[in-house]
Amino acid sequence: MLLEGSGKLEGFYRVWDVNSEGVIQSDNKWMTADLMMEQGYEGAFDRDFNEDDHIGQPPAVDEDGDGFADGDGDYRLFDADLGIAITDKRGRRFSDSSNDAWDATTVIVADDGYDVLLEGSGKLDGFYSIWHLDSSGVIQNDIQWLTAEQMMEEGYELVFDRDFNGDGHNGEPPVVDDDGDGFVD
Repeated sequence: MLLEGSGKLEGFYRVWDVNSEGVIQSDNKWMTADLMMEQGYEGAFDRDFNEDDHIGQPPAVDEDGDGFADGDGDYRLFDADLGIAITDKRGRRFSDSSNDAWDATTVIVADDGYDVLLEGSGKLDGFYSIWHLDSSGVIQNDIQWLTAEQMMEEGYELVFDRDFNGDGHNGEPPVVDDDGDGFVD
């Protein structure tokens, strides 16, 4: 049974599980329209609670090609039209506002899940880290903060197809002897 809030509960909903005699078996807390969608109640009640023109989770898009599903505020992986939330092992989600010292900027598919590039800002400006996620978007581990030069040395320029240290090459620069003295310049 669906209850709709009014007054100070306008825009909130509650669901009671009622048996055939009309006795409440269980209920939940008051939920926002977005939470009703996330909990699967849009499909159960065939109703677009959050008025996004979709019953259930809308299809995800990644128009900028960074590997994240666009919109929504939380970091979500873009995979097969799904927006998979990035969480830690306790289920906490992350977004641009999670921490002032870094932002997640790129997602790539890895062997057993995903790798997410973190770029430092403020006191971590010029440093990078990587979260290793499982296929469900749960952070399994991360690497220590590395400089741009260390990112190149560790092979991450090739992994992320990006010139972190700005030397004009992805990976180790080619060996050259422009002056012909037999030594690498």
